Amino acid sequence: MANIAEILSNYPLGTQLYSPAFGRVRLKKIRPHLAVIVTDAQGEDWEMLYDGRFSLDGECILFPSKAERDWNLFGKDKYLGL
Repeated sequence: MANIAEILSNYPLGTQLYSPAFGRVRLKKIRPHLAVIVTDAQGEDWEMLYDGRFSLDGECILFPSKAERDWNLFGKDKYLGL
């Protein structure tokens, strides 16, 4: 699994992302190698593990956009976000 916290450490707070559970979210805080904190459209904060999982036995629910689910492509070429 990708270390999403490490990937996002090169991007500004407020970067738009997508979660199937929470919809469009914005990057609020990064705890390197531990967690990524995002804010949803209602202003609620959600903390996910460094790899985008919401719980240890879950799967990744944090992606670059609704259409793009590959973190290896994030920020490359013509990526425009959501």
